[in-house]
Amino acid sequence: MLATSHQQDVAAQNLAHASKPGYRREIVQFEASGSADDFVGPSVSVHADQTPGGFEHTGNSLDVAISGSGLFVIDGPGGPMYSRSGVFQLNGEGQL
Repeated sequence: MLATSHQQDVAAQNLAHASKPGYRREIVQFEASGSADDFVGPSVSVHADQTPGGFEHTGNSLDVAISGSGLFVIDGPGGPMYSRSGVFQLNGEGQL
């Protein structure tokens, strides 16, 4: 029962973020654990789908995409941050 609830939560998250550039859907996998005599329920794992998505022209010259594996490295306030989203804009000082 808990595993099914978790699967529904992941499906809702995937739907909520489906149009977000660079978003990777999550996949839920169930695996039986234990023997037939002591089966307690499925083991659940969630991982990000690494299948490449399609490219979409946005008209924004600062929007870029990654073909294949990799991440953008962004200089954040606490050090490097990593993202697959290539939606960039200039700040008030003209910095990307």
